[in-house]
Formats: sequence, C-alpha cells, structure tokens
Amino acid sequence: MAYDPANPRRNFPVGHGVTSVGLALFASVIGLVVAGMGALGVFGRRD
Repeated sequence: MAYDPANPRRNFPVGHGVTSVGLALFASVIGLVVAGMGALGVFGRRD
C-alpha cells in the first residue's frame, strides 16, 4: 500500500490493483447485454 505524502490517511493499492481484467470485461459484457435488451424493449417493433 502506498500513502499520499500530503494526506497519510489516503492510500493507494500498489501493483495490479484490486479488479482483474477478466472480471471487468465480464461485467462490461453483462452490462452491454442488459442495455441491448432494454433498447429492444424501448425501441423494438410494436406489431
């Protein structure tokens, strides 16, 4: 953990951080799928 010299109570993770790239991509894909379903619900054809 690295600490801000001006504010020692504020800290930053050192290294790769706390979120993996795979988890971020998975969450993005799920978000896009949900957004796409919402767009279909709002803008879909109403026959």
